[in-house]
Amino acid sequence: METIKLANNILKEVVFKGTPFSLALKNEWKFKNVDVKERSLVTAIVGCSLRHYYLFQNGLKKFVENPSEDLMSLVFIGLSNSIFLKKMEENAVRKHVQKVLSQEEFDTYKAIIEKCKETTQLLPDGINVNSLEYLSFRYNTPLWLIKMWNKHFGLNVVYKLLRNNNSPLRTFVKSLSNDEILNPDFAKKDENFYEYLGQGAAKNNPIYETKKLFGYSIAMNDMNKVVDIDAVRGIAIYQGYPNNILLDIVSRTSKYIRLDIVTPSFQVLYETRKNIQKYGFENVAIYEANAESMITCISKKVHTLYVMPNNSRFALLRSTPDYFLKIDQTKLDEYLKEEKTALYEGANFVEDGGCMVYCINTVNQKEGRLMIEAFLNDHPEFSLTEEKQKFGFGDGDACFYYAILVKGVARD
Repeated sequence: METIKLANNILKEVVFKGTPFSLALKNEWKFKNVDVKERSLVTAIVGCSLRHYYLFQNGLKKFVENPSEDLMSLVFIGLSNSIFLKKMEENAVRKHVQKVLSQEEFDTYKAIIEKCKETTQLLPDGINVNSLEYLSFRYNTPLWLIKMWNKHFGLNVVYKLLRNNNSPLRTFVKSLSNDEILNPDFAKKDENFYEYLGQGAAKNNPIYETKKLFGYSIAMNDMNKVVDIDAVRGIAIYQGYPNNILLDIVSRTSKYIRLDIVTPSFQVLYETRKNIQKYGFENVAIYEANAESMITCISKKVHTLYVMPNNSRFALLRSTPDYFLKIDQTKLDEYLKEEKTALYEGANFVEDGGCMVYCINTVNQKEGRLMIEAFLNDHPEFSLTEEKQKFGFGDGDACFYYAILVKGVARD
């Protein structure tokens, strides 16, 4: 059964080799003639396996302590199909699995699939359904992260966050051309801002290229509506994670705008250079450097400085099925250090009366509100004019935090 073989290869690539989910899919399709229908099924199987990883892993441990990669992967695939998707005939799945596993492993596989017909049978014995541990299994989220959110925001917000992360993201786009889009696949939400309602990926829609569309978020669009963007007095960006802030600024100003971008990220560097060439942004300069080296890249103070350091990026929990595997609690201190450095270094490049916009795609008070409080204590010349923690509740968006800091304005 080719579907099981493909799903097994992709899942092992993601779990055991750390290959990003989207890249693992592309690698598997590259040299194989797989039709759209089967690609969709394989993607659903692997995605379901990843989104129930903690639950399936616990169920597997009840039967075997140290499973092989194939046994673990195939059990996850089998459980995804038998409990959730129900897209493949069980006997056909077993025939393929039997060819891959040893007889002992196959007996274990059959026992798990037969005995675990409901998710409750995969949970730890005696688990309290009102506990944070239960939420970790139910919503496939690290327990330490749920505890942190509970401490920062309370249990009500935790429930909403977890449910939100379990629902699909909606697709929103903006246009560089600023032309009105009169197409039923695109519903206007704001000035030059649309929700994509069509079938398949938005990028595959013919209008995407003709109208020069790019993906964007509600939170960033709302943020930039209140930012004082002054193209004449200067704009600069410190960008540590991929996003389309450059394209949004251009859509609000001109393709001939002058601005400098500093980034320590190869992905940001690559994507920005590609956009510069694609759209002919002749006056946009990008430099590969970390926050400490900002002084070597930005020659003078600017009116508007975006500080967008790399961060915990918990927003990706909603959009990326394997991101929970990449979250490392021990790296939070590294993120805090980079965020603080970017803020403190960036403060040197804001002119009097100008603003610094700090924004991160995560939900963590230490990286957000508390970081800004500490900065303001050390920089009395700045005032906070607006601050928001977006959770994405109900609007199909992901979490996002921003703070707008104005230099040289007296505090109340």
